[in-house]
Amino acid sequence: MSPYNRLWKLKVYPSRLGGSSRPSKHLILQTGFTLLEVTLSLAVLALALTALSTLQARNLTLTAEDKLLTEATLAGRDLLTRIQTGQIPLQDLEGDLGEDHPGWRWSLRLEDLGTEGLARMEMTLFKPEMPPERAVRFWLVVYKKPLP
Repeated sequence: MSPYNRLWKLKVYPSRLGGSSRPSKHLILQTGFTLLEVTLSLAVLALALTALSTLQARNLTLTAEDKLLTEATLAGRDLLTRIQTGQIPLQDLEGDLGEDHPGWRWSLRLEDLGTEGLARMEMTLFKPEMPPERAVRFWLVVYKKPLP
């Protein structure tokens, strides 16, 4: 059977005009989709769009986290530069980074390592609206010059 012949289906209807008791034959073209096919295709489409929107939401979250990490790294480099140039003393302190990095706060904690002049410095950078576990921490070993 050719593909063309499969589209046509012969339906037999009884004659309404009378005269002939023989049924008349009408050719009806069978095309289109059934309700079940349309429903299944919509369900598959809805599932695919849900998966895509979930992936997009996750992507936005990761992008925001990467942005915060980049800002914290730049703020940390700025803070270390201020410490090296003597603008901020090397001692336990807290503060903010001012207009250069708005909203960022920092804290420094020093712990002597027992060796002459060496100390472990913990530098914490955070924004007040961030949860504490999202704060960015850097640990460094620094040399504290003895006071004269």
